[in-house]
Amino acid sequence: MRRVRRNLPDYRRAVLIVADSGKVQDFLGEAECLWRALASLHYRESGFLRSYNAFQLDKGASGEEERQLIREHFSGIAALYGRPDGGPNDFPSACLVAADFLIRVSARKPLMADGRPSRTAIADAILRYNAGRKTKKDWREHAYCASDPKRGVRLKVRGTVVHKGVRKRVEFVDSRPGAVVIYDELTARDSELREVVT
Repeated sequence: MRRVRRNLPDYRRAVLIVADSGKVQDFLGEAECLWRALASLHYRESGFLRSYNAFQLDKGASGEEERQLIREHFSGIAALYGRPDGGPNDFPSACLVAADFLIRVSARKPLMADGRPSRTAIADAILRYNAGRKTKKDWREHAYCASDPKRGVRLKVRGTVVHKGVRKRVEFVDSRPGAVVIYDELTARDSELREVVT
């Protein structure tokens, strides 16, 4: 939780910048669920590293469309949000790109329903961040989202990871909590995190 608190100002700032661009419908509700989703992605992608590609915004293995989207995000960040483009190793810029990506992929399923965060839509956006926008997978069967070792849910990771600058195929049982599990924990501990000044 200490690392979430440390990064919370950057998560919230990125979400507010994206929200202010008019892409967010329910400003306050979506801002709260978006920063939690960002923190969850940050944990899964780099274990809360801030220095090197914290959100793993690389070419990926999800196809040319995803690679193009990442290139557009970083080349267009200054134009979109009036911020300098620091690239994937600049933590505030990486937060902006990840927040914008979550908003784009959630366009089909609004993050808020009846004034409350839609866990299904948030989980779907998190899954698409990892597996690509066109994935047909169910987030509940995907280790990146749903692994929960504390509760005995150990799902297998099948895919690719970047190791020493090279993308390699992997298959192993995940021992870390999934991003949706982290999101749920952050939601449950909301009152502790509201005290953090941004």
